[in-house]
Amino acid sequence: MSPRRKPGPTGASGPGVRWHDIGGRHERKHTHMNRLRIAHIVLGMVGLIAFVLTGQYMDQVLAHLRHMPDGPRLLYRSAHIYFLWSSLLNLVLGCHIRFSGRPALRWVQGGASLAVLAGPPLLLYSFFMESDFTNLARPHARLAIYLAFGGVLLHTACTLMSNARERT
Repeated sequence: MSPRRKPGPTGASGPGVRWHDIGGRHERKHTHMNRLRIAHIVLGMVGLIAFVLTGQYMDQVLAHLRHMPDGPRLLYRSAHIYFLWSSLLNLVLGCHIRFSGRPALRWVQGGASLAVLAGPPLLLYSFFMESDFTNLARPHARLAIYLAFGGVLLHTACTLMSNARERT
């Protein structure tokens, strides 16, 4: 089933709109939403590779965190695990997300996806730049966690509202 261009309900087809024949009816696919799905999957996969590499960094460069004071050692390990969590969150979201048919909900989902996508870069920055802080403050890690929390809540709300609309 290859995508083909078809006119929309008003007879026009615009950029970013593709039509697929699914189950005998034509459904519009928004390519920018598919790009977000792909971005989640790619960032999740790249994040998993970076997780392994940051583990090697801790082992080889930082001597497996031996002889390091408790505070920085805790920050390195927690930043490492947070980075894994954020990468897996993106991977799962990219594999399972269903974008709503309602334009307003799609916009909210797009913003929520951007919030979740910001997590791995912020947490990688936190791993390298904030793990040596002596006061245990990690503003970039905190921001990444709050963005993920908000993004997941918004995605959940949009999915519940889309499902409720489909049932009625």
